[in-house]
Amino acid sequence: HIGGGISGFDTRHPVRLDSRRQLSHEFQPGKSWRNTNDLSATVLLNHDTEFLYISVDILDDVLYNKYKALNDIYSGDSVEVFLSGSYTRKRTNTFYTNGDIQLVFSPPLKDDSTVIGLKFKANVNSSYLERMRLEGVEAWGAVTSSGYRLELKIPFYLIAKEGADPTDLGFNIAIADSDGEPYAKTQLSLNGARALYRNPSGFLPVALKGDATAARDGLFPLSPTDV
Repeated sequence: HIGGGISGFDTRHPVRLDSRRQLSHEFQPGKSWRNTNDLSATVLLNHDTEFLYISVDILDDVLYNKYKALNDIYSGDSVEVFLSGSYTRKRTNTFYTNGDIQLVFSPPLKDDSTVIGLKFKANVNSSYLERMRLEGVEAWGAVTSSGYRLELKIPFYLIAKEGADPTDLGFNIAIADSDGEPYAKTQLSLNGARALYRNPSGFLPVALKGDATAARDGLFPLSPTDV
């Protein structure tokens, strides 16, 4: 289950968002992102045969997100998760197709709840923004002394039901910081890729390690040369 702390995750291979070269957006270039206390994160990932599990420990010195509408959450402090099934054949795509997903999560502020938004291409005839198709997605969050923490549980079914292969996975994660303003001033992603909300060519390949039948085998999205 999520909300149980990092004891449920493999901590040997954390992924870090803490470098200026990972900036995918900076409102005032060279000024908006001050340091790792302003915005950074440590990410842990695992999976079992049904779900992808993500733990994100965010350092953020000013927490702010007033948005509850699903398509506005990214304008405040937030975490975005990007997934693409059948990644190998689609890795150069510059637009979303079946099995490409953008999930947006807010920190648990005010009412102590985490708001989840979902945007994905469901099929060629569907609208781009799908608001209510969150089957099986779970989120737990807590404010910490230096920022906030999210634990996420995302079913591979969301990808598979669109006819894409969830074992051939593309992935990225981005964290945004508004510093109390009504818009995101800074965003970091794993590789600094921009416009991930509409361009999946910035996703990275995921290697599902270990025995696929064992619960929570380690999932390591990047090789050492990518980090």
